[in-house]
Amino acid sequence: MVLLAKYIWAISSKQDILWVKWIDAIYLKGQNIWDCKVHSDVSWYWRKLVNLKSVVNAEMLEKAAKNNKINISKLYQESHDHLFFQCQFSQQVRSRVAEWLGIDIWPVQFKDWIAWMVGKSKGLQQKLLAAVLAASVYMIW
Repeated sequence: MVLLAKYIWAISSKQDILWVKWIDAIYLKGQNIWDCKVHSDVSWYWRKLVNLKSVVNAEMLEKAAKNNKINISKLYQESHDHLFFQCQFSQQVRSRVAEWLGIDIWPVQFKDWIAWMVGKSKGLQQKLLAAVLAASVYMIW
């Protein structure tokens, strides 16, 4: 979703791009994007962009914008705990991996997960857990 923020920024800053001019003529009709409402007869893409305003606001975009470009990394505020433990997709992956491994209790914070894995017995079991951890991180990332 954050990657779509660059389109919101292009529209809000009225960039001299044909697509932005088209959006202004068809959907905004001279109105500011921050004030516009979504109507039922609009495209799904426009609906997604307008609904993105609940995630990204004008102040965030101003901080991320520099030299007529937007730095997406300044909008991206993901933590390890959120990415790997709090978001719904991560929870599903973690749950299925734990079930596959036959583990009832699985740490719910990143630092606890690392400590839990390191605390397991040495040898093959630790190597297998490290491989499962790496595969889970890869799947989520």
